[in-house]
Amino acid sequence: VVVGTPIAPSLRPAPQEAVTYRIARRLSLSANPFLADHVIGGCAVLPTVCAVAWMANVSEQLYPGYYVQRVSDYRVLKGIVFDEGLAEEHILELEVKHSDVGLHCDALIRSQGGNGRPRYHYRAQIALRRANQQAEPPIKGLPDLSGTEVIAGRALYEDGTLFHGPSFQGIDSILRMDEEGLTMRCHLPRLPWEMQGQFYAQTFNPFVVDAQLQSLLVWSRHYLGAAGLPLRIAGGTLYRPLHFDDVTYVTMRVRSHSVRNVVADVMVQDEQGAVIMEVDGAEITLSPRLGELFRQNHLAPSMVGGG
Repeated sequence: VVVGTPIAPSLRPAPQEAVTYRIARRLSLSANPFLADHVIGGCAVLPTVCAVAWMANVSEQLYPGYYVQRVSDYRVLKGIVFDEGLAEEHILELEVKHSDVGLHCDALIRSQGGNGRPRYHYRAQIALRRANQQAEPPIKGLPDLSGTEVIAGRALYEDGTLFHGPSFQGIDSILRMDEEGLTMRCHLPRLPWEMQGQFYAQTFNPFVVDAQLQSLLVWSRHYLGAAGLPLRIAGGTLYRPLHFDDVTYVTMRVRSHSVRNVVADVMVQDEQGAVIMEVDGAEITLSPRLGELFRQNHLAPSMVGGG
């Protein structure tokens, strides 16, 4: 039995000049059980939030005492699909620089294709701050939800609106939805450690955030009749960690939409109205074909038991 106060991590000195790291990771279905709950067209697909978590977690591990606060210019270049084309290993490149308020990281996830050419999967810029430099979360009133019709979240996962399995079924209910956006209540029970695989929750919790960003998919299906997948995020600020079992209120406001895409802002608040996370310019790409692929949300027999 160990008794005492938490041990504070020793700060790693910030680099005075840019430093580049290249870190290899082997991905597999067996190492990431949650992927069975993120299947499109019979194949597991890496959730875009897991790519963000990959970049953010490694950045924090390289520089103990610093914590991710903002992600900017995040882009999906070529998503990672767990099929016969999955690369043997993926490389995370991080270029770390000192900034006026902390650390700035340029992140890129890539692999090598069967033809020997590089494949670029995801990229983003990560801003890290020390604990005493974190921005204070703004306090905003919760939306007025009087007189609205509540839609049960479970129905969205059962009627084909969303393809996500239990690991990502965090929408409790839709509290309001109109042509300008929606508000929903989210609650995701704690996911067992062994289920989280190589993308376990740290400051950034990919499982909780995925459920919150599903707001764009719900709205698009309801008003545009089309399914969508993440494409890019202009920026996102995390004021404090998002935890399993927390109840949050998510307000999504549509900036623009067309037959091809939807761009929106997303604000996440706790039950007291404090803002936990703000996402600016989240964009999904739409396709009528995705609706059928969403319904094929179980691993194909050839994929079951894959390494």
